[in-house]
Amino acid sequence: MKYENLNIELIKRFPELADAAKKVFAWMQGEKPGPHIFYGDFLNPLLIEELSTLNNPEFIDKIFEFLEEMALSDDVEIQNVVIVTVLEQLGDDKNILNRARTFMRGRTTQFSHEIEKLWGRE
Repeated sequence: MKYENLNIELIKRFPELADAAKKVFAWMQGEKPGPHIFYGDFLNPLLIEELSTLNNPEFIDKIFEFLEEMALSDDVEIQNVVIVTVLEQLGDDKNILNRARTFMRGRTTQFSHEIEKLWGRE
């Protein structure tokens, strides 16, 4: 997995999201958003909605499995997408964060606690 391919990697793993991603970024008129924008503006709202309803726990679990793979990457830029873009926003709502943590794996959980401590929320 490479930083410059993170957007493509998400859609490869979750092809059912391809049409929704195209709609979200239609305003960019063919330009490709960077991973922080893609994950922040596309994945986060979707993930927060799923965590709010818990209608599809299998999907949530697969997303967190993918995020854990990213968190375990040797590439700090990939880790930063998980930490700064995804986990930091999940921590904005304690209920969402608590639900999310039931799906997180080891490194993702560690990063979540670290970012929450950094922001003084834990």
